[in-house]
Amino acid sequence: MESDYPEPRFCGYVGMPRALYLESFARYVRDIFDTDVLLVGSALKTKDWHDLDIVVVLSDDEWDRYGFGDPKDRFQNKRWGAYCLAVSNLGKKIVDCDVDFQVHQKSYNKIHDQDAELKIA
Repeated sequence: MESDYPEPRFCGYVGMPRALYLESFARYVRDIFDTDVLLVGSALKTKDWHDLDIVVVLSDDEWDRYGFGDPKDRFQNKRWGAYCLAVSNLGKKIVDCDVDFQVHQKSYNKIHDQDAELKIA
């Protein structure tokens, strides 16, 4: 019998069934931003993580279209903060743990180590 569900894949050290909730949350985020959703941080390296770090990286044009301003001052941008807070709280509700969600600009992205990120949607 063929399943409508995608094949399960490695989700770091998130564990089951939380990994399924994480993938569900990531699909919502992908639908919002229309780009890959990345799991980064300690959940990729250890079972002793305390939150899930989720990142989307937008092209420079998309970053500008969202009105996030200078990426060096993103923490001062109210629009960027509102998106990050709203999506983090959505993640917390779905995944049932703390989610640190951030949007990065491609040309200013600090995540360059492919081993330090995992595409989850």
